[in-house]
Amino acid sequence: TPAKAADLGVNFCFNEEKLKAAKPGASRAELSAPLIAELNETVLVTAEPALTEDLVAKANILLMSNAFEGFSQSTVNKWSSFCRSVSAHRVSFMLLVNLGPIGSLFVDHGDRFVVRDADGRPPMLKLVMEVTDKFDKKG
Repeated sequence: TPAKAADLGVNFCFNEEKLKAAKPGASRAELSAPLIAELNETVLVTAEPALTEDLVAKANILLMSNAFEGFSQSTVNKWSSFCRSVSAHRVSFMLLVNLGPIGSLFVDHGDRFVVRDADGRPPMLKLVMEVTDKFDKKG
């Protein structure tokens, strides 16, 4: 999807300066990839023009978000199933849903993934009940 000015309000990976300097029609992925790559230099980050089975089969993780063009339940099911079907190696499927102030992350490492629980305690769950502004003497 070509990057546009409206993306600046929801994308921290590029700014107005980078958007203006980009080639016409540059995608959000192309503009975001350099900063994402800086987050972990051991991970290869590329911006690809299309999502294909050949591309995903070569990867270790497919991260899909609700910003994905053509996002739908059937698309999510298709790619989740495909990731589980890759036999050469494990391809993890991650689904990120961003709904403004709230979000959700679903992770599927496949049926060969085993969780080993060291102590058997239930997972910790925290809920933010209130957010307030507090000012010091300087304002």
